[in-house]
This record gives sequence, structure tokens and C-alpha cells, in this order.
Amino acid sequence: MSQIPQLSDSQFSTLMNALSVAAERYTQNAEEFRKAAPLAAEAERTGKQPFITERGALQLAEQFDQQAADTFALIDKLQEETDAD
Repeated sequence: MSQIPQLSDSQFSTLMNALSVAAERYTQNAEEFRKAAPLAAEAERTGKQPFITERGALQLAEQFDQQAADTFALIDKLQEETDAD
């Protein structure tokens, strides 16, 4: 694995904030696609053309959940390594 370059305190803070915002956004996106799934299913049942299929919405929700989990894990790992220094 590659090493993270040495960051100033300001750079590290910026990185952690950016990762936090990204993780929260991934979580919000997952929630929105979960909300869209039943709407898509209803549109499909009534013969309307949905923006996304129910299955597609649920798959995207899972993908965003995984990205959020990975990002939160990265934040934890970076924080642990910083605390160990």
C-alpha cells in the first residue's frame, strides 16, 4: 500500500472535513434512493415510465451505503493513525 504524504495540520483538517462531508452525502444519497424505490415500483405498476426502476434505486442505495461505510472507516483509520503519532 502507498503511504499518505505528510500533511500540515490545516491540510489534514481539510481532508477530514472533506471526507466527512462526502460520507454524509453518500448517506443522504442512499436515503433518497431508498425513498425513490417504492415510487418507482408504483410507477412501474401503473404503466408510467419511472426515472429509475425499483431495483436500480435499491442497488444505488446499497452502493451509497457501502461508500459511506468505507469513507467513515477511512476517517476512523486516519484519526487512529494521527492519534498514534
